[in-house]
Amino acid sequence: MVTVETERLLLRGWRDDDLDALAAINADPEVMRFILDGSVFDRERSAESLRKIVRDWDDRGFGLFAVEVRGSGEMIGWAGLSVPAFLPEVLPAVEIGWRLARHAWGNGYATEAAGAALRFGFGAAGLDRVISIRHVDNVRSERVMQKLGFVHEFDTVVPGHGQPVAVHAISAGG
Repeated sequence: MVTVETERLLLRGWRDDDLDALAAINADPEVMRFILDGSVFDRERSAESLRKIVRDWDDRGFGLFAVEVRGSGEMIGWAGLSVPAFLPEVLPAVEIGWRLARHAWGNGYATEAAGAALRFGFGAAGLDRVISIRHVDNVRSERVMQKLGFVHEFDTVVPGHGQPVAVHAISAGG
């Protein structure tokens, strides 16, 4: 499994003991407010999600990294690459995304982790373009996208649940 280090974070593969932290993150209504239809995930849905994350790495050679704070070893969420099948109009595409525990917000971790995952995508994964999709009201994610150099392309609606989203993109080399 690939690992990527930043100044403060370790982006790493998933371990069985990560499920507790992931389930707690996914059960927080504020964290999940702009995800899919805004519903929280129960533990089983988080476990199912974790199994899919591991399969995606096996199938594609890229995926979502567990994000750990260096020094403390605390797993605070995830960041990485996926195929956004929930929004067929953008396919084929690879999306970068992130989800962090609420107590980790406001520290620049999302930008740091997503930036490292983006470099991995353009480097080792050989991608030439990456998109990022956010709920139109998610200004925190919009700020992360702006810091990383993403450019807004268009707004649309997710077919499965009708949520309005904005699609941003960046190409290799800026």
